[in-house]
Amino acid sequence: MNNKSKYKSVLDNSEAGLFENYYLTDLMIISKNGRKVRANENRALHILLRQKLLEYGIFLWGYFEEEGVKYKAITALEGIPPENKEIFNQLYGFEDFEVPILIKNFDSYGISFRYNTSSGKCDLQKHAFGELKGSREFNSFEELMDYLKEVEYENIEW
Repeated sequence: MNNKSKYKSVLDNSEAGLFENYYLTDLMIISKNGRKVRANENRALHILLRQKLLEYGIFLWGYFEEEGVKYKAITALEGIPPENKEIFNQLYGFEDFEVPILIKNFDSYGISFRYNTSSGKCDLQKHAFGELKGSREFNSFEELMDYLKEVEYENIEW
């Protein structure tokens, strides 16, 4: 376990091979051009993946759609070790892919970021009632996490 977090770190190497070679990418695709991916209809596999990701500070929920492909969505939980960003790359193993990742939901708005799988850059975003209300760019996931440690969600400068 990482001393700074209640979650496992990919640096612990306790899951040899799990977060390598983009094996998990196939499990994140729900459908393509309206056709379901049969392998992902296995409920037991979904439950196992969700439980394993929780151990690393990632919550699997819902979906998002990009260019005709429907993907399972994730939330980066508070306290996720910054090095676990490598899991984002393994889950969404495409070049220069912008992954929307939820951070926190409130009654009137949500905070998320778009993570670029190639550059690692993050675009922190505030959404309210389906509209983008503000955004702020960061050069890395680590930089984003450091910023969020310093400010409360209500005090984010957009």
